[in-house]
Amino acid sequence: MKTYASSLLLFLLWICTGCDWRVFDDLGAQATVQAIEPPKNFSGTNFGQVTSPVLNDLGVIISNVFLAGGNGTSPLAVVTLEADGTVSRQAYSFSEGVSVSMIAPLTALNGRWRAALSDGRFQSVTIFSLNPGDGSFALTREATVSGGAEFGSAIISTNLDREGGMEIVVASAQGLTVFDDQLRSATSRFFRYPDGFTVPTLAELTENGNQSFLTVLWIDQNPVLAVGGHTLDAQSEPVWTVLLVPFTASFPEASVQYLIGTMELPGENVCTLVSGNVDSDSDSDLIVGTCGATYVFTAEMGDLDLYSAVPRWILREETLSVGHVAGLIDLDTDGVPELCVAEPDRPAGTGRNGVLFIYTLDPASGSELTAATILSAPENEKRFGSSLHALATPERHELVVGGSNASYLFFLTGYPGDLDPR
Repeated sequence: MKTYASSLLLFLLWICTGCDWRVFDDLGAQATVQAIEPPKNFSGTNFGQVTSPVLNDLGVIISNVFLAGGNGTSPLAVVTLEADGTVSRQAYSFSEGVSVSMIAPLTALNGRWRAALSDGRFQSVTIFSLNPGDGSFALTREATVSGGAEFGSAIISTNLDREGGMEIVVASAQGLTVFDDQLRSATSRFFRYPDGFTVPTLAELTENGNQSFLTVLWIDQNPVLAVGGHTLDAQSEPVWTVLLVPFTASFPEASVQYLIGTMELPGENVCTLVSGNVDSDSDSDLIVGTCGATYVFTAEMGDLDLYSAVPRWILREETLSVGHVAGLIDLDTDGVPELCVAEPDRPAGTGRNGVLFIYTLDPASGSELTAATILSAPENEKRFGSSLHALATPERHELVVGGSNASYLFFLTGYPGDLDPR
């Protein structure tokens, strides 16, 4: 495995300055990475492990800002990258406690930023809003809905019906519920999983970071909901499975397709799903993390099957469990995203440290993928790689990596072509 020397730059800076990595927030102009710790009044211990972009009134991502979730009465923080490269953080409070398992951004309304938050402890999903300019630092609860087992274990928000507004898709142990952006149950639609298909539990997901088994794909400009979990093989052993559910006018009626693991593509469950474009067409490609390996499936143009049963790339790293947390982020601004795969528990079972692999995705190349850059946690960090977030700036996307109770904003990752924009 090849690691470019430049990927060690941030650690050389740390050694040469004699400073702890976390004080790089004070070295803004010199550092390649800034440690983002929670605001003093931020409750909970999972700051940075649940993140989300912020949308304006037109549904466009707002530059230089993201949300980070936690637990308690101040469960949400706004993190802002300032013009000089420093980072500011502000926690927002609410009168009742909440535990943020996931965040799905919603279109702002009358200047108020909005997001759907899932609370896995109480199996509920709530829409909160805040006004970033009124100085009150208070959250407003707009709507709440509760459900059965594992309700809210995964949520996404997008404009599925393309009729204006956003839909909120909420996963549970039984199926998917599609709400409007007000969480109105009267107009919701429920899709029950086929017999034999089981999704991961929230406990399984949070054990190794901020993972989601739910995403939306766009095939021929039509949305397809991808749900990860497992089925049982002929020997009654669990095997990873992705359920592909087209969203049409007849939903929840749907003709589903499956991607299922094999002896050549092992794995007992889906840990994470990521959609994006890794080739030149407009159809979504699919990243499947199975806790022990990561598979990259590209869309099949004009084929009845949405994806070939054979992945375009297979990622495995010797002695490491690759496939817990993944993201597609264009680090070198060449229009093709890099595949970032994080393992927050390294060595496996220790609950500490962590590692992040960054791969080049070249659709024209037939060779196996080899990590171009490897980022390891500083010695005193635990669970580095618990989440991955692409922070939008006017010029590019910056990589944000979650740790046990901090996030790390990378201006330079060591990946070839990743230049400091400041």
